[in-house]
Amino acid sequence: MADALSATMTLRDFENGYWYLEQLKNFAERIGIPAAKKLRKDELEKAIVAFLRTGKAVLPRSVHCARRA
Repeated sequence: MADALSATMTLRDFENGYWYLEQLKNFAERIGIPAAKKLRKDELEKAIVAFLRTGKAVLPRSVHCARRA
């Protein structure tokens, strides 16, 4: 299991780890996820999973919809 969040970590390492909110916020900001400091933990986790799968830093779909309304 990974000890630190990394853009090159596997999805399995991420999902098998426990990450504190501040760790997720800092990592999300480093990889370019928009508004990372304002997201909830579950939103950050979804965005990071999407990044690890695709390599693209975007907000999860549910956040897009909630923020636009």
